Amino acid sequence: MLAAADSAEDQVKIGEILAAHGGGHFLSTIGVQPGAKLPLGFTDSFHQFMDDYLDPKNKEFTEWRWWNYLEDAFINGRLKELPVEVMGGLSQVQAACNLLHEGKASSKRLIVRSDCE
Repeated sequence: MLAAADSAEDQVKIGEILAAHGGGHFLSTIGVQPGAKLPLGFTDSFHQFMDDYLDPKNKEFTEWRWWNYLEDAFINGRLKELPVEVMGGLSQVQAACNLLHEGKASSKRLIVRSDCE
């Protein structure tokens, strides 16, 4: 399981989900938070993905990754963008959640804009 910018409370819930399935591994982009009491059968690891790209010693790799490899992969169709569906304003949050719950949001990004009615 992967989480990004998760709180200690979120991590406890993730641990409970993994424990209910017999244990598992959790990869966090910010590390296990202080106060997160995790169940047995739970392992974790930490990797701060973006910091690696921002580190000046990785400049050559970063430029290749973002400006050569990824750009070429999109241009040549090896990577494809997910379709985007803008749901509208905050009044559409429940409709977006319903689509997720019903499995009707697979392979697309749902966006609920806070600046729309």
